[in-house]
Amino acid sequence: MISKKVKVIIDYDGTLTYEERDVAKLAKKALKDLAENILHLPEAKLVKIYEQTKQKILDNPTKFSWVVNGLPACYAVEGAFLLNTVSTQTMLRDNRKFTKAVTKFFPKGDYGPIVDCTNYLFHKHTFGIVPQFREKTKEILIQFIEDKGIEPYILTCSKGDKVAKNLARLNIGTDVKPNSFKHQISIFGDTRQYEMDPNWKYFFNHSKHGQIQTIPINKKYSIDLRRSDYFKKLKKEQADGSRIIVVADMVSLPGILPLMMGMDFVMIKAQYVPQWSIDFVKSWKNGWTINNFLELPKMVDKIMNQWFLDNKL
Repeated sequence: MISKKVKVIIDYDGTLTYEERDVAKLAKKALKDLAENILHLPEAKLVKIYEQTKQKILDNPTKFSWVVNGLPACYAVEGAFLLNTVSTQTMLRDNRKFTKAVTKFFPKGDYGPIVDCTNYLFHKHTFGIVPQFREKTKEILIQFIEDKGIEPYILTCSKGDKVAKNLARLNIGTDVKPNSFKHQISIFGDTRQYEMDPNWKYFFNHSKHGQIQTIPINKKYSIDLRRSDYFKKLKKEQADGSRIIVVADMVSLPGILPLMMGMDFVMIKAQYVPQWSIDFVKSWKNGWTINNFLELPKMVDKIMNQWFLDNKL
């Protein structure tokens, strides 16, 4: 039906996995590590401060973002893991003693001591968690792998070691970790969707808002588009003329640039996805939502059929 190959790029955390079920394990491991090895205070005391901070964020969702290089990468409430990350960052930033201890532990890094600290805790402790995959994840991935018209990828901000290790639990191999599994899938890794670039001069063209670097969602929310590294990686995937569908559980990190670049974006409506985010994705001609991962194959077929109709017209 479609002459060129279709790349279906599927986000890992929260899209393939029940992030909402795994976040408690992440928080427990990360807070224990933070209390014992970095802040040197009783774990119970830190947990109490963390829970108070998290509630403060939930009570004021528009005011708390994951800030990278001075720019907001996403809102704290857009994901279960994100809420954990931003709660930890806010807690560390609001307490001078905590900030001092973290600065001592992470004196040099990529994004400043606090962000480096939460990145360290996230990657270290999610690597050790056995994930709960969403229903029929293995079967759906194999369906895409065996489809000669589809080239599936797994999207991740990391270099892919965690993803490769966990996909091996499904007997699916990757290009990151060679193995003898029958079914193999490529990892689209190190995408750095969160890496904001305040010096990027590129402006996106929007039919309503004109030349922009930030797009308004509604009166309360907006998304900054200055993600030059992720943009370059997406452009590279477009270079061979393939049609691209990106699938994820949130819009700010993985989804907003594909939407702006004319790619189709499918958002899975996980239980933590805010309604404003769902409404925003639905407002785009190339934006789609699904209730669960089971609906993805039919949605991909629907999008491909729409391409066919558009080309025919």
